[in-house]
Amino acid sequence: MLIETLSVREAREQLPSLLDRFRHGERTPVGVGSHRKTEAVVISVDVFNELT
Repeated sequence: MLIETLSVREAREQLPSLLDRFRHGERTPVGVGSHRKTEAVVISVDVFNELT
């Protein structure tokens, strides 16, 4: 699966809009990492609950 990856700075700046996307049903995960190398993934709580 190819996911959008944000730098740490971008993720920090875009966190409110990312949360808004998840609140409105977006299910696509977003990667976060240094130099756009994915080191972590942000997912909606709905997706998380499906995985646990």
